[in-house]
Amino acid sequence: EQFYVFFPIILMLLWKFAKNYITSFFALSFLFSLQLANYGSANFPDANFFLLPARGWELLAGALLAKLEIEKGRINNSFLVELMPAVGLFLICNAIVFFDDQMPHPSFITLLPVIGTMLIIWFSKKGELVSDLLGSKLFVAVGLISYSFYLWHFPIFAFARIKEISLSAYGKVECILLALILSVLTYWLVEQPTRNKTKLRTKYFLTCLVPTFILLVGTQTYLFRTDSVGKSDNLHPLLQTGVRDFLEIDGRICHQRSVDDLCNVDTFKDAPYLINLGDSHASTLAPHLYKLSNTMGMNYLQLTGAPFYFNVNRGLGREQLNLFDKNHTPKWQKFITEYKFPPSSVFIFTSRMNVYLNGTYYDNGEGGIEFNAKGSFIGETLWSTNNKTVEENIFRTFKWIINQGHKVVLVYPIPETGFHVPMKIKSMLSAISASEASNLSNELIASHSFENYKSRSQKAFELFDKFPSNENVIRVYPATIFCDESSGRCYTHNDEFTYYCDDDHLSSAGANLLVKEIAKQLRMNHQPQAEN
Repeated sequence: EQFYVFFPIILMLLWKFAKNYITSFFALSFLFSLQLANYGSANFPDANFFLLPARGWELLAGALLAKLEIEKGRINNSFLVELMPAVGLFLICNAIVFFDDQMPHPSFITLLPVIGTMLIIWFSKKGELVSDLLGSKLFVAVGLISYSFYLWHFPIFAFARIKEISLSAYGKVECILLALILSVLTYWLVEQPTRNKTKLRTKYFLTCLVPTFILLVGTQTYLFRTDSVGKSDNLHPLLQTGVRDFLEIDGRICHQRSVDDLCNVDTFKDAPYLINLGDSHASTLAPHLYKLSNTMGMNYLQLTGAPFYFNVNRGLGREQLNLFDKNHTPKWQKFITEYKFPPSSVFIFTSRMNVYLNGTYYDNGEGGIEFNAKGSFIGETLWSTNNKTVEENIFRTFKWIINQGHKVVLVYPIPETGFHVPMKIKSMLSAISASEASNLSNELIASHSFENYKSRSQKAFELFDKFPSNENVIRVYPATIFCDESSGRCYTHNDEFTYYCDDDHLSSAGANLLVKEIAKQLRMNHQPQAEN
């Protein structure tokens, strides 16, 4: 809608004031938008995906074709008419088969399916194989219901996952068939009658549309202002604790900030720093670590979004990763090694090492299978940017910190669960009566195997254990908080708190427990500084 609001207005203005430059304007806008998209895919991927400036080129490609046809007409070369639609279909199919969610998009690589589409549109002609295939009744019918199908699949899959956290292949097929049936019904009962002005006159249509729109906007405004979903009285108190907090400084979240814009709070003059390093697991600890730094009279620095070991990158073939790719790694590494941290600063490393070292997402061995754990693995591995091994670079990082007179806190793997914890608890709560839910005790147990966790974490334990111990190395074991050796289970909640906000990230309550353990270990090894 961004494009189709602005494009006609711009086109009318060009037609009135610069009619001879419309094609040039389209071409320059196309190239500018494409270049912006390629740059944005690495530097601001979310805005790049959703906003018009980086997506306009894909629609301008069609505008260029339309303008070209008006001015020049179609190409009638029989050889090209036979060849180019096949080339176009190949480029589109290539994108379907080989593109994945790790590829930068939109970017230069997105040109392939766009060019493929342009070739089919420009060279399509009745009697040509690809054109006749795509113009067949079956494909046309799919096209007619496609938007309804696109809209219906969202709520159907969302509600299906509320009912069953991990959908089976059979369950997914059921959802697809249901969406297909509803999209056909919507086409005939909603879309077609709405287009028929003799059956649905404009004033009656607006009479229905306006109050519906006002109701939707009003409801959404109320939900946004009251956060009634998160604070609903109907939501069990246990579920209300299954949320994740982010640390905000200056009104902005500290996670995934660039080196030039880090959350660096130097409240205490010449005092040691508490440096929070790691990926999203580290960012869940940030609000509590920030409070801890204040309590201990220490300054606070956060650098989260990647594992942050010297000369180690995250991702299998990933070029762009939240400002921490191979092009940005030297910047933060240079920052850490050149920043004048006062003696006895504390570097806390927290990352999802089980994924990076095992190269798989989590299967808890009891039916709890993390999304894509059984599929092809695309992404979360560690690799060196120099001629040393990952282990050598990690140890080199720790040694450099210790040699500077600082301390290293190694947070061993946080137990993954294999299931979305709040959703799992919600489904378990729905199976008991309201009175039982209001007087919840230990009967509700969402747990998983401790042995499976230990097996899963073996590589991470071996790596961290191999690093020599001394007074400047502090080891923290999350399993001592969330797992019980005697029962052989790892727990995701108690009677009051849910420890996780999803399948592997700690909730604020769970993070608080882990930071308390970190604080305990620090106080045993660190003398607080006096406040100024």
